[in-house]
Amino acid sequence: MILLVTVSCGEKKPIGSSPSPVSPIIITPMLPVTTKTINPPSISEPQPTLKEEAVLSIAYIKNGNIWFTQGNEPANPLMDSGGVVRLALSSDSKTIAYEKRVDDYHSELWSVNTDSKEQHLLISVDEFNNFEREKWLENAKSLVPYHFDFIPNTHILAFNTRMTFEEPGLALFDDLRLVNTDTNEKLTLLPRGQCGEFVYSPDGQQITVITPTSISLINTDGSNRRQMLSYSMVSTYSEYIYYALPIWSADSKSLRVAIPPADPLGIPREATTLWSIPTDGNSASQIGSIMAAPFGGIENAFSPDFSHVIYTSESNASGQIQLDLHLANADGTNDTILMSNPFIAFYGWAPDSQHFIVSAGEPALVQLGDLNKNFHPI
Repeated sequence: MILLVTVSCGEKKPIGSSPSPVSPIIITPMLPVTTKTINPPSISEPQPTLKEEAVLSIAYIKNGNIWFTQGNEPANPLMDSGGVVRLALSSDSKTIAYEKRVDDYHSELWSVNTDSKEQHLLISVDEFNNFEREKWLENAKSLVPYHFDFIPNTHILAFNTRMTFEEPGLALFDDLRLVNTDTNEKLTLLPRGQCGEFVYSPDGQQITVITPTSISLINTDGSNRRQMLSYSMVSTYSEYIYYALPIWSADSKSLRVAIPPADPLGIPREATTLWSIPTDGNSASQIGSIMAAPFGGIENAFSPDFSHVIYTSESNASGQIQLDLHLANADGTNDTILMSNPFIAFYGWAPDSQHFIVSAGEPALVQLGDLNKNFHPI
């Protein structure tokens, strides 16, 4: 069972900024690494040692430091300098990349080896502050890492950045950059305005590039950009811009994505549309729709095997607004309600596509659910 659990350690948030993506506990099986080298321009990749057996590895943040355990070994800290707010674990569990908070407006990217505990500074504050400085918004105070993750089966870290301000707001720099955590080679794959959000395919050969109005595919060297789906900009009624979040199939041959209506609070309410995006050159197609609650976190709707969707909707029971947790086929048909509660948050699916994590009630009770409506407190 693989769980993604948000960790809150009382870290001080930058003044006037919106939160970065949450830092989960990362639990991953250590799988054999492919022998094929993935070489974006100017980034060479020494291959990690092949592993014959899958070993459970867990990396997490405790009191601002990274802790790690593998197999039956007890968890141990990999550092004691503190300041860690988010992390990412490589496919072979040998390297952890992490964001280290410097002050209210500045962060750095570092890596640590899980065997030797050797730490490396990847991107310094000065480097962040010199990324295309002429293209910053006038009132931006700094650039900091936003979304970062390893390219599958490599030690190459892909990341984008966001601008910070004294005022509230979340403004992505819409870039995509790479750094090799073994050699410290660096590359700007997509400069300011050319990216947005990104998701690598499981085989590491393609990248989904998401803007506030489109979803495209590119090769890992940045070439062959083709737009697969366009959608209307989604109003968030807040100081941030919405980016859709597609998920890849395990074989890297297709994607699924749920797109909310342009005005989630519009009257009458409009449906969230469900889309299939192939990678064989065919066009994206709408496969169904759901009446999801506004801002209900439909980014995790599709199960990993694309067989089901889970989402929340609003209902009015005895004059009290509450949320219903729905399970439906991937096209929105055969819809059933799993539970109802005024406070429900769906966190995501387990890799087996049979189980999921949800919280309900106040205070929130985190539970493991399954497709048969069984729920067990964690």
